[in-house]
Amino acid sequence: MRKNHRNIITKIMALVIGSMLLHVTSQAQERSLDYYMKKAPFIMPKVKVPEFQDKVFNVTEYGAVGDGQTMNTQAFAAAINACNEAGGGKVVVPPGLWITGPIQMKSNVNLHVERGALVQFTSDHTQYPMVKASASSSRYVTASPIYGYKVKNIAITGKGIIDGAGETWRPVKKAKMTDDQWKDLVKSGGVVSKDGKLWWPSKEAIEGKDYLKSMKKKVDKPGPIDYIPARDYMRPYMVYLVDCENLLIENITLRNSPKFVVYPNNCQNVTIRHATYIMTGGRKTAMELISAHVKMLLFINAILMSATTEFA
Repeated sequence: MRKNHRNIITKIMALVIGSMLLHVTSQAQERSLDYYMKKAPFIMPKVKVPEFQDKVFNVTEYGAVGDGQTMNTQAFAAAINACNEAGGGKVVVPPGLWITGPIQMKSNVNLHVERGALVQFTSDHTQYPMVKASASSSRYVTASPIYGYKVKNIAITGKGIIDGAGETWRPVKKAKMTDDQWKDLVKSGGVVSKDGKLWWPSKEAIEGKDYLKSMKKKVDKPGPIDYIPARDYMRPYMVYLVDCENLLIENITLRNSPKFVVYPNNCQNVTIRHATYIMTGGRKTAMELISAHVKMLLFINAILMSATTEFA
């Protein structure tokens, strides 16, 4: 079993490293998916890439305002629902600064963030409800900025930027900062651990682990309300997709994730190409792909920018 696991890791890393080298040397030309699969260092079945109807649903037509102040959660949801109900298409986010809470993906939807658009997930954690970890799970988690359960044919595309407001969620180790950086961080608010080595964004975050242990001993079948006091501790993944098929992440820049950037759990046919993942502040990020039980993954010319990048 371990040998097979190592083989899978080796195969994916070979694709990733090769793709990054092609990008860095600026010698890679636009190639078809068939080209990359034929050039893979192992036999790989064809990955199915989602296709969409030629219909456009501009979020502004559903009340979204890109002024950097308006909360657009409901408008984004309305556009995605309309697209899904119409059989699919492209939900377009035009240039602007779009503040929003979590976005739940629906089948046959291509969420397209245009160049010049910044989708900024809110720093107000009360906007992130506690949702089931999967459609059939009894466990609850903090809603991810972008999430979906049992959806098919979905994409996140475009040359815009999606920011997960990760600095409001992530703990920070003092050892990874300069003295001046640490002093500025502590002055900004938050709570420092008793040993002085770890900064947390809030009191709820630093106390969340102990709260969960206590709560689970007292409550037989905890519901979403029971988890709310630990919401800040239970930081979400940036993109969390469970039991989904035919996924595409292309050209988009995903930055500042609260936790792992992309977590496709038990998904099939996942294509990630020409996307950029950025984590700032010297913090660690990861692409959780192997242990998430992904079946058929193609990773092409993506850029990973972080102090540490892991494939777990």
